[in-house]
Amino acid sequence: MSINFDEQNFKILENSYPVPMILDTDTFNEIDDQFAVVYAIMSPDKIDLKGITAEVFFNCRSTSYADGMEKSYQEIQRILTTLNLTEKIPALKGSTRILKNKKDFVESAAADFIISEAKKAKERNEKLFVAAIGALTNVASAFNKAPEIAEDIVVIWLGGHEIEFDGNPREFNLEGDVIASQVVIESKAKMIRIPCWNVAGKLTIAAEELHESLKGGGIAGEYLKDVFASWWHNQINKIIWDISAIAYINIPEAMETRIISKPKLDDECYWHHTDSEEKIMEITKIDRDKVFADLFARVKKHNNN
Repeated sequence: MSINFDEQNFKILENSYPVPMILDTDTFNEIDDQFAVVYAIMSPDKIDLKGITAEVFFNCRSTSYADGMEKSYQEIQRILTTLNLTEKIPALKGSTRILKNKKDFVESAAADFIISEAKKAKERNEKLFVAAIGALTNVASAFNKAPEIAEDIVVIWLGGHEIEFDGNPREFNLEGDVIASQVVIESKAKMIRIPCWNVAGKLTIAAEELHESLKGGGIAGEYLKDVFASWWHNQINKIIWDISAIAYINIPEAMETRIISKPKLDDECYWHHTDSEEKIMEITKIDRDKVFADLFARVKKHNNN
């Protein structure tokens, strides 16, 4: 039993903060990852941020999976440079492709870092938390390369929709590497899964509220305002999906949850209930106002320190 996580109830134990965490992110995919990176950095009382790993993605903002990862790595470096933290928080390059089968893994600095930090956490009798806000290629690669580490990790994953969702199941993070998603779900790691559409999808904000809330936020606040404006042109609300994974650690009281038997994920991205004795936690509801209030308060506090 670890000293920082209740495995039966999926809760971080009192007096165990800050918990060791790696943030695995497809940072250049859009803009919500940047908010999550800043949120994690601004939470030293809750999160001992061991490093930030760049994840694959492939969409209109990249020419390939490898290019998506490289652009994400450069965006992580841009954030760390802006905040003068390049010497304090390591950034690591991740996978250059997705998995070919359930035993495959991609060699990368990110996968090796996850393995190394998991082993260090085990020596401290702790769980390592991996907040995964993109595809799961780096995490699955680490698990397939060193299967023994899975049981020492808690994966907080923003991926897929609710199991009961009756629409198109092909959510971006899940579909980004379906095989990797299956590997992690089927592993011995503890998982807290945050469904996207009707859960993290409630984390919407408009430009006017964002700008007002980030007054006095210093360099970090200006960076977030600039990123928001460059992507959304201040026209309509934007969902800041990825801050949900950080909020689970910072303010678990803002979440409603359920513990269910580990579901099965098929090749077409559909979830299926099972009667497995192995469990996962799913977030079912997020208090949008509490999450944004925590984020903005931390950005302002960081500026005043």
